[in-house]
Amino acid sequence: MSRETHDSTTGTACFFFPLLAAALLVGCGDNRPVHKDPGDLNGAAATLVGQNSTYVEEVDGKQVPSAKTVSYSGGSYAGGNTVKVPAGRHRLRVYAAAGPKRASGVWEFNVDCEPGHIYELLPASETAVSLQVRDPATGTAVRVN
Repeated sequence: MSRETHDSTTGTACFFFPLLAAALLVGCGDNRPVHKDPGDLNGAAATLVGQNSTYVEEVDGKQVPSAKTVSYSGGSYAGGNTVKVPAGRHRLRVYAAAGPKRASGVWEFNVDCEPGHIYELLPASETAVSLQVRDPATGTAVRVN
């Protein structure tokens, strides 16, 4: 009797664990549409640049695949991603990985993008959970909290 119970448990485990492993390898799946790079649009595109371990995860409800690759170097997160968008207002979801003295954070906000401008998204502080959007062309920076 004991042997039969053990065999049925092993059989279940032999069936269950490969399914679990396959699900982990494939992932849960993301059903959101994918953000497409609009190209230069004859100078009418804007560029969003995540810096200092900041990643644009979503633009107008569409996932940004490059945000799924996070760099880790020297004991801390590094890098970011670059996303082109048409000029105009966009709803962003941005993730900043934890730093040596900073916790990670996620922000959702609207941003108005001017044609041809580059917008840098980065932590506003090395010690607090805060995000800033900086336009080097105009010298303006806006804190998003």
